[in-house]
Amino acid sequence: MGKGNFKIFLSLAVFFLIGVFLRLEALDSTIVNEWVLRDFDRAFNIFEGHYTPLAGPEITNGGRLPGPFLYFLLSLPLLFYSSYDSLLIFAFVQNIASVVMLFFILKKYLGRNIALTSTILLLINVPHIGSISFPINPSFLFLFIVLFIWFLLEFVLNRNPRAFPYIILILSIAIQFHFSIVTYCLVPAALAFIYRIKIPFKYLVISLLLALISFSPYILYKSQVFSGTP
Repeated sequence: MGKGNFKIFLSLAVFFLIGVFLRLEALDSTIVNEWVLRDFDRAFNIFEGHYTPLAGPEITNGGRLPGPFLYFLLSLPLLFYSSYDSLLIFAFVQNIASVVMLFFILKKYLGRNIALTSTILLLINVPHIGSISFPINPSFLFLFIVLFIWFLLEFVLNRNPRAFPYIILILSIAIQFHFSIVTYCLVPAALAFIYRIKIPFKYLVISLLLALISFSPYILYKSQVFSGTP
């Protein structure tokens, strides 16, 4: 390892340790309110087999988000230890994982310098750190946003239409966490138009099928609501 590479590695290591320390401090001062308990309790209901929700968290203006994927995700750490602490630690782990993944993805597509700068900024980003201390539903989006960036870069920079179904799948899942992710839907469509990336028909069909599968629990939920099924 050259002297320049060592300095870069050392800088990243220092900021990474600072980022981990700040996140551990945030984990130690977690705030739990009715929104957090709502999502955690629904995950416990899935894990314990009492109730399987078909829709996501409630929306401010009424209704619920179009799918329960958040609750199934939150039920996974309960397999290791059935407690609220498991869910809080899971929020910490996926937060750190999103930072690590972002570095390697940006390094692959945009180069080491952009990856290094972006990762350091994310490591000390206050909202990203603070999401651990207040683990409401949008706090679990970071990993999916990084995955979205990965496949979007593959789609645009490598002009690879096979990445498009993965983009649609990620967005279909992420919108079940928080409705703000719907704004991301315009990005691949706009970039495909600007860079004139042709998407074969079969990939459009695959994308549609993946979206339908992702939203199938919510479609069932809506059918029960309209039919009056309790």
